[in-house]
Amino acid sequence: MELTNGLVNTLLANTTCGSFALIYIAGFYLFRDASANLSRDHPKTIASRIKSVILASIVIPIIVWSELYMSGTFGNMSIKNQISSMSIRLGLYDPTNSWHIIHIISPLLLTMILFLGPLTLLWFEEELPFQQNFNFQKDAVEHLRSLEGQRNYIAAPFTEEFVFRACEIALLYQAGHSKKYLIFISPIWFGTAHLHHVWEKYRQYGSNKKALKRALLSSSFQFAYTTVFGWYASFVFVRTGSVWPPFLCHSFCNMMGFPNVEGISYQKKWEQIAQVIVYLHVHMVDLVIWANYIVGVILFYNLIYYLTPSASQSGSIYW
Repeated sequence: MELTNGLVNTLLANTTCGSFALIYIAGFYLFRDASANLSRDHPKTIASRIKSVILASIVIPIIVWSELYMSGTFGNMSIKNQISSMSIRLGLYDPTNSWHIIHIISPLLLTMILFLGPLTLLWFEEELPFQQNFNFQKDAVEHLRSLEGQRNYIAAPFTEEFVFRACEIALLYQAGHSKKYLIFISPIWFGTAHLHHVWEKYRQYGSNKKALKRALLSSSFQFAYTTVFGWYASFVFVRTGSVWPPFLCHSFCNMMGFPNVEGISYQKKWEQIAQVIVYLHVHMVDLVIWANYIVGVILFYNLIYYLTPSASQSGSIYW
């Protein structure tokens, strides 16, 4: 099936992508109980927001389809072929297909390589799966079953990647934008969608002038790193043509959190070892962890193209 681009009005496509950010977060405030004044981590808030992003993820691809349809993108295609075309554009490949599994997992491996430093720290602390301080039932099963886990690792990563990667890039590509634009400019709306946290943090910090400054600073930082992450996620989507790899990468990044390079100091004590050996051990471990932060970045840079192959045997339509 040949998919041509350049048929949607550029201004319309970009304006629509901007509206996706509003649609995505609108439900957070439309469906909340304003009188309850609940935090974002309250179970009722989480449940409400999961429902709202699912609804947004239904509405937004319909908007994408309607704009493509009105622009004549589908031509004389039957409904069945239009659905097939949309599934390709949105990267909705069958994730259970053996070909796709390999090409879905490899970008996740690339992301884990980037986090080699933090993973090394967790290894020394024996907090990785199958290590002493990791409880599979508590740290994996129960956490993933919780509302917070479902939000952080399933609902938010998938809906954000589906809306801000798949839907936006499908529309912007059809407006004739370049790969660089799809990768580096489209994530701005993803970062913008996180600016609503200003209000939440303002209330959290005390609703005063100082709280406003802290909220603006915190949200500006969040806008910056979510936009940078968006560059990577967009690259993965454009390279693979599938929504599943960026979803898995996003979920993994949420599990790991933002790397805390200032906190690298391995402090585990060995009571039966002489103090000088403990000192040498601790600082040697610190050195290994720091080295792996650097090695992870270097390997990530050198393997980024090798570990982001197309999820389709015919190649990504966006690359």
